[in-house]
Amino acid sequence: MRHDVLAIAVPQSVSAGAATNIAEHFEGVVQITGSGSWTSQLQVSLDGTNWFNLGTAATNAAPQLIAVTNGVKFVRMNTTAYASGTPVANYGGFYTRSE
Repeated sequence: MRHDVLAIAVPQSVSAGAATNIAEHFEGVVQITGSGSWTSQLQVSLDGTNWFNLGTAATNAAPQLIAVTNGVKFVRMNTTAYASGTPVANYGGFYTRSE
């Protein structure tokens, strides 16, 4: 078992980012930080079609560390306001496949 850190795309415009598949990971968290002026919401999905907000929206002034429930297959960031800067999101969790 190993610990992985996966980058999650955070749009630098008002839009939803690409989905990141975390199905083979468990006990994960998403860290959202960055500079500038923006607001972005972590979303989770079981099927990649229906998305649900998880936690509180992050801003440059209020970074977030959000636990992700085991069983979630996809995560993505949905930027709801953007003026400037570089928001960054990373998922950290344990990889379940044997190596």
